[in-house]
Amino acid sequence: MVWSVLQDILSGATGKFRPSKQKQARIYRGSMDCSVVVCTRNRASQLVEALTSFTELNIPAGTAWEVVVVDNGSTDSTAEVVRSFEERLPIRRVFEPKAGISNARNAATAAAQGKYIVWTDDDVHVDPNWLAAFLEAFKRWPEAAVFGGRIILNLVPPTPDWFRDDYEHLKKRLAARDFGPDPLPLSIEKDHIPYGACYAVRADVHKQYRYDPEMGRSPGRNLAGEETGVIEAILKDNHPGWYVPQAEVKHIIQPYRQRLDHIIQLYEETGENWAHLEREDRSLRLWGIPLSVWLKFPISYLRFRLAYALGSKSWPHYLGRLAWYRGVFRYCLREQPIEKWADCNLKKYD
Repeated sequence: MVWSVLQDILSGATGKFRPSKQKQARIYRGSMDCSVVVCTRNRASQLVEALTSFTELNIPAGTAWEVVVVDNGSTDSTAEVVRSFEERLPIRRVFEPKAGISNARNAATAAAQGKYIVWTDDDVHVDPNWLAAFLEAFKRWPEAAVFGGRIILNLVPPTPDWFRDDYEHLKKRLAARDFGPDPLPLSIEKDHIPYGACYAVRADVHKQYRYDPEMGRSPGRNLAGEETGVIEAILKDNHPGWYVPQAEVKHIIQPYRQRLDHIIQLYEETGENWAHLEREDRSLRLWGIPLSVWLKFPISYLRFRLAYALGSKSWPHYLGRLAWYRGVFRYCLREQPIEKWADCNLKKYD
């Protein structure tokens, strides 16, 4: 299987808050501490598990909060799932018909009524103290605009041996995020940046930054990283941020996401993301592809061959790095016009 994948790469360019409906209505009209947001599309069964974990949250007394589920054009039972939690959570559904996670996030940012917007995904189980930890952080660092929590992977068996052996390399591709047991400032330089399953932004700042509709997953497109783009933009504008380790979620990784083909796909998508973000770079290029990529690709290939021949436990990571280059090639050859490949203006011949 490894060699078939390689061939493909090389051939392809404290109490629980259970309000009644009446209490929910009063909360929505008043001042609200935070909005918890989940964006989802056709994943009703996973959404049930995520929302069930919300019902076990330890919410500090006097906290006004809401759960906003953005239904990004689902055709399954997502709406019914949201309604089924109305007696247990201060929940409401926002429908965003235009597919794409960035469109869903922008709809959520506009609809959220809380002073802080707390983001998570539909495939997580939140720790009972997750939201309380964020609420405490908001009070401790009122000047901060961004907060990130811990994301732990929950691997649903069976997990292949090769995956366990190279877990330290592969976990980041599945959005694990753990910077240690103590709070620390967020930092772009140190890669202390939260991921989409567990972060929060002060709303007055957040509403100034839109998610790029060209980024993020949508039907037919696998560009991720729309949330890190917004987070980094906020930090670059000198808004401080903090890592909150007690705000923890478990990211549920089903067996199909532990398959080699899925891991390779994640690496490819990372390569496409990189190429998209670097598309305006003016460095030397050949056929729209940075010269540095052409120079490093053969080295990456040799590293994989050596790791696999020697039986290194890191061979999946090095195979993934080859897939990263495939993602770069795919994006550049698809997105760059022919005149840019040739470094000449062909419009005069129209």
